[in-house]
Amino acid sequence: PGTFLSNYCIDKFGVRPSMIFASAVIAVSLWLRTLCKLDFYWIFAGQFLSGIGQPFFYGTPQKVSAIWFPSRERTTATSFIIGVSYLGVSLGAIIPQMFVDQDADQVTALDQIFNMQIWEAIFGTLVLILTIALFKERPPPPPNRAATVEKYHFGESLRTLFKDCNFIVAFIAFIVIYCNVNSTIGYLQPLLLPFGIDQDTSGRLVSVAVIISAIVGYISGVIVAKTKKYKLWIESICFVGIATLAALIYLLPSNNGIPIEILTV
Repeated sequence: PGTFLSNYCIDKFGVRPSMIFASAVIAVSLWLRTLCKLDFYWIFAGQFLSGIGQPFFYGTPQKVSAIWFPSRERTTATSFIIGVSYLGVSLGAIIPQMFVDQDADQVTALDQIFNMQIWEAIFGTLVLILTIALFKERPPPPPNRAATVEKYHFGESLRTLFKDCNFIVAFIAFIVIYCNVNSTIGYLQPLLLPFGIDQDTSGRLVSVAVIISAIVGYISGVIVAKTKKYKLWIESICFVGIATLAALIYLLPSNNGIPIEILTV
């Protein structure tokens, strides 16, 4: 639901106001999380606000590409922007290891988490300031005529899309793939612990996996932009994903962490 709301706001109010709003919401959420010493519910409240702001960034890459880049460069630009977001996920797997010692007692760990939240809140505030100061709605000269053409109303666009069988199939496939990627990132650390891989190492593996995903995503965007073989590329990726998942399920009971590390990456 947040994705639909964010896309509606981006279409209704523009990219710049939406990005400022999302950055402000996330900055506030980060500062709320600095109250973690008072109660855990402050972290929960911060995560709730962060969940409101994040969908705005998911819907922005395609919009920015359409406004700032000519049609021949849009696929590559979108792939690059999405890849950068995955690098942010990678940092999320590394940063806690820089602040929190996994062997620390409860009091020390809480102090370390507080310090981490402070630095994250400062960085989030800096991003908000930079967004307000530097982020522009569109380039002075439009990259092409299509960037200036008035688009369909958001509701009308949704009704048109959901009447298209090809879009519905692609929509369902994207949901399945995206849920699989995010769930894998989420449970990879506890999945590797029984194989003698500690939290720090598993966190680095998650980071490496996400970085590789970002690189492959960018390369895929370049290839698709040049070849226009969208269907073939999606079918190939789906086949590799299914084969990898099947191999992971088969090898999981083997108590051998090495193939699991390779497959999850």
